[in-house]
Amino acid sequence: MDTIEIKKATVSDFEFITSCIIESEKSGSDIFSYSAIFDLTESDFTGILKSIFEEEIEDQPWCYQHWSILYLNGKPASGLCSWIEGRNEISSDVLKSQLLNFMIPKQFAESIEKLKMVSEITIPRKKNTLQLEHLYTKLEFRSKGLMRKLMLSVLNDHLDYNTEIQLLQSNQAALSLYTDMGFNVNVTKCNEEILKLNLLSSACKVRLIKKHG
Repeated sequence: MDTIEIKKATVSDFEFITSCIIESEKSGSDIFSYSAIFDLTESDFTGILKSIFEEEIEDQPWCYQHWSILYLNGKPASGLCSWIEGRNEISSDVLKSQLLNFMIPKQFAESIEKLKMVSEITIPRKKNTLQLEHLYTKLEFRSKGLMRKLMLSVLNDHLDYNTEIQLLQSNQAALSLYTDMGFNVNVTKCNEEILKLNLLSSACKVRLIKKHG
């Protein structure tokens, strides 16, 4: 019989967390957004990410405190990040942008036009909502309902908050799961130029909301 444990992440989980972030950013494609936009290899990005995690900056997804990991028979299988948006009056997207600008100022400056293009599908996150980000299950552990279990665990810990998920529209498997769990598409924004330059795997981003109660 399988044993399932859900734990808060620690420094020892960095490798698994990195895989969750990279693969969720790809959204089932071969396009890694941070490579396409900033000309970074996955190894480069991992090194930058490690430095950011070491800063322990809360209220944005690159912080150990906000990560939950589901272990199946002692092995990390699914992960997600969650936080309450805007508790410090600064949006998580702004915090991430500031961190990247600090860590890679040259690449950031050289990528301004690409960033402007991607920003056209940026959807403002709702303040005081529970944000779920970088949801990912390893390929060998899929079709077991693990992500649903992990999401329900996190949602049950935040019953006083509406919940928001943002993702690329091309990720139909994830969209199907979230809508089945009671999330509704709230906003869709598109920019076809993004696909022409292979910056992301989809020209459209969607915001889904699940209301408390």
